[in-house]
Amino acid sequence: MTGRRSYAMDGVGGTWNWYTRDGVNIPKKEIGEQVERIRARDSGDAKLFLAAVVEQLERAKRGQLVEPDEVKIAMWRARGINEIRWALDSGAWRMYFCEPLRLQRDRVMVALLFGRKVTLDEQDEDIDEANERYAWWGRAANG
Repeated sequence: MTGRRSYAMDGVGGTWNWYTRDGVNIPKKEIGEQVERIRARDSGDAKLFLAAVVEQLERAKRGQLVEPDEVKIAMWRARGINEIRWALDSGAWRMYFCEPLRLQRDRVMVALLFGRKVTLDEQDEDIDEANERYAWWGRAANG
């Protein structure tokens, strides 16, 4: 663990900001796509899945997540990237997020990518993509 705890687990929390590109909130779109996949299987679990995702994000906002079961900070592959974890619908799910230093006073957590962890290689690809989104977000915010 690093010297600083994440807002998602420090007992105080923070506010969510979402990676948006071309007017589209990408992580929320990714969550919606997963809900639709579950719904397409004629599973009643789609509502439960969405409720569990929303609840965990709200708990992160309040700083109530527990490491390492629910949150992991400072990923080895990309130090500025953190993850929130779910075990839902017979799978492992991740929301990759960052906490930009320039927004530290405002306690902002930026949601970058939501996806299913299937293999370690695919997870590494998601972390890389989240890192690219973070870099793009930083350029767009400063540009």
